[in-house]
Amino acid sequence: VNCFSHADPNSSKRNPQIFTRIKMSSQSAHVLEIAANIAHLAVNALFFVIIIGVSYKLIRSYQTSKEKPPRLLFMNGIVFNVVTFTCIFGLFFFSAVNLQCLLNGTNLDDQKEYTTYHSFWIMFYGKQGCLMLMIMFMRVQHVFQGTEMALSTFTYRFFVVCFTVALILFTMLPILHIITPTISIWTWCASTFCFYNLAFMMTLTFLFLSKLRHVFQSFIVLQKMAARAGVECDEAQKAENEQMVKTSTKTALLATSSIVLTASSCILLIIRFSFDIETQLVYTLSEWIISIDIYSNFLFVTLSYSYFDAPYYRLCKHCDHRCQRVWYQLLLDEDMENETEKEKNAPPITLKLDVASASAYSNEDRCEPPNNRFQHNIAMVHTVSTAGTVAK
Repeated sequence: VNCFSHADPNSSKRNPQIFTRIKMSSQSAHVLEIAANIAHLAVNALFFVIIIGVSYKLIRSYQTSKEKPPRLLFMNGIVFNVVTFTCIFGLFFFSAVNLQCLLNGTNLDDQKEYTTYHSFWIMFYGKQGCLMLMIMFMRVQHVFQGTEMALSTFTYRFFVVCFTVALILFTMLPILHIITPTISIWTWCASTFCFYNLAFMMTLTFLFLSKLRHVFQSFIVLQKMAARAGVECDEAQKAENEQMVKTSTKTALLATSSIVLTASSCILLIIRFSFDIETQLVYTLSEWIISIDIYSNFLFVTLSYSYFDAPYYRLCKHCDHRCQRVWYQLLLDEDMENETEKEKNAPPITLKLDVASASAYSNEDRCEPPNNRFQHNIAMVHTVSTAGTVAK
């Protein structure tokens, strides 16, 4: 369109074929943009139905299940769905207004409702990301609660303080925008919350991966103890260990995937509004990533619930199994390297026969069959391996 307004009025007479191709290309782009907005409206409308259905299933499953999750975790899940519904309503509203402007030939920036709601819609988007991180953290805290791998008091308080700071920053954003209306709320968000959120998400990722590493290490140690004793683990204990591995892998995989997408969105917002780099590529990527981040946050949080294990394994079965194999192989190789290093650095062992000391043994000790002592050691190792201390 700008080419037409600044073009030479006689250019179409000198080269009518080029002018016709430019006009057809512009019309094709216009039709393509209309089709994209209609498709976006349809996707958002579909998500309205999905969110309502998932919320209904969560409430019904919580009411009927015997082993209920913590009430605070359940309530955060419901609030997360409400905030997600608001975010997707914003996307639906933006696409509807944009489609109307395309059909009427009006300017999108002249729509006061669009600019007003767009300025405060970022609040819901940021809260959705914050709630996603909070739910994943609470799931890790709940899974390991009461075990030897439970979060320490310091770790728990540290992350509670971090979430509190995030909520305070979000409360301050509209206040800062009201005090200095010339600065966009998106600029305030990119300059404060996005920087903080990147550092916070890196810390959370380290927590998720360290807990996953700890689970696999414990699983390997348990297998080694059973192999050295020549016995098999108790079936109930083995099933509990495998369930712990599955739950930890699923939570870490979903949380890390969500964090990667949210971090990408934060980086693009910082580039756009903090460093004022607003190229067409950056703008397009940022708009796409924001929408994908909203959809994926809802999808990953929903799949993290045990009620949705079947859809999770249908969608993420190969990624989950590959993740387990990679972690198991890495830690097994590391354990073998550590044992080899210990054997190399171990001091040489010298045996001396002391007749006087040997004669001090009682007849019972000397006459005790070696088999009895070996069976006694096996019983001790079997007791340790089946006591459940490693898995917990």
